[in-house]
Amino acid sequence: MEINFFFSDCKIFHLNKKLLQKNLCKIALTEGYSINILNFIFTNDKKILILNRKFLHHNYPTDILTFNNSIDYSISADLYISINTLIYNSEKFDVEFKNELYRVVIHGILHLMDFNDKSFKEKKIMSKKEDFYLRLFNHI
Repeated sequence: MEINFFFSDCKIFHLNKKLLQKNLCKIALTEGYSINILNFIFTNDKKILILNRKFLHHNYPTDILTFNNSIDYSISADLYISINTLIYNSEKFDVEFKNELYRVVIHGILHLMDFNDKSFKEKKIMSKKEDFYLRLFNHI
């Protein structure tokens, strides 16, 4: 199991790596998965926009882009997270930055475990999972 954190074209901030690693492993195990390798790349809206255009043909930045290389129930992926969008959303939804960060990280790993948010029903299921696992992050 390998979980890496990189900062690219953004301000470096304090990150409780041990907490993230511990809880991500717990989430994966709870859902019947294991983590092989996860690379979290914290970057800015400009980089996310470039990736969004290139790979998804979307002309807007998002909070997270997940590139899945998993095989069966062994998770491997690169997850790009925009710090600009995290800051904006934490202010918009009046939540602490770390809570928004954890929510986005959880959202990304849920996608890697085949949870989707395309339909209303899927969004509702995913949102409940996010809330459940966010409580896990906030109680440790």
